[in-house]
Amino acid sequence: MDAPTEYVQYVNRISSQEMSNEFKGKIIEFLKKTFPEIDSEQVIIEDCAFVWWNDSSLGLAEEGKHYLQVITPGYRMRLRMGELPLVLHTNADASWILFLKS
Repeated sequence: MDAPTEYVQYVNRISSQEMSNEFKGKIIEFLKKTFPEIDSEQVIIEDCAFVWWNDSSLGLAEEGKHYLQVITPGYRMRLRMGELPLVLHTNADASWILFLKS
């Protein structure tokens, strides 16, 4: 993946307690499918912020791919699974999730 594109704006930081159970469930489901060796009980959300992404790439555009040029609400999350640090970029309902190993 290329370097992350800039997001439009951080709106506000939120705590994991402020996230809906449905949203957290989608994140955990994604992590279980992507990293089956990691126990979901080991997932620690270190930071989460609501953001407006420039386009549908969620700030992680790949060269040669095309993206909708629309402002996309979503979240940027820093988390840790055991020793593995990750940064997740999502849309507002976590139906689209991308990640960077930090």
